[in-house]
Amino acid sequence: MGVLALALCGGAARGAAAQLSVQPSGPDPLRAQLDSVSARAGGLRLLREPWMGALDEGARADRWVRLRAGQRYTLLGVCDLDCSGLELRMFDAAGAEVAHAADTADLPIIPVVPARSGRYRLRVTMLRCVAAPCGFGVGVYADAARRR
Repeated sequence: MGVLALALCGGAARGAAAQLSVQPSGPDPLRAQLDSVSARAGGLRLLREPWMGALDEGARADRWVRLRAGQRYTLLGVCDLDCSGLELRMFDAAGAEVAHAADTADLPIIPVVPARSGRYRLRVTMLRCVAAPCGFGVGVYADAARRR
């Protein structure tokens, strides 16, 4: 299981095997995982509803997020029990990679403080999935102590 997070504005799936879906309403184990991880981290405030979806192994999906310069963010990502590898990358509007986290310590987390306000592209890649498609959840959190 991995963990990542961001605020999302729209996106598209990439790759021949890409598959993106919305999780059903009601009790959601991926949302519960995000809530549990952010609660343990303490001091984090979810900015928008998490991005929930599903991807086949090797597939990726992109979403755009709007971030403010100088604000401290934590990006968290989780995946379901059939997933054992999730990668998160963040790119600026020009396409340069700003941050990267891959399935490290079973809980990839990206802390980031953008140099400029604007749109950033978040890319999720399903590295390992035993029973495709595997579900994932990604959220963007701000430092709760620095409300604006």
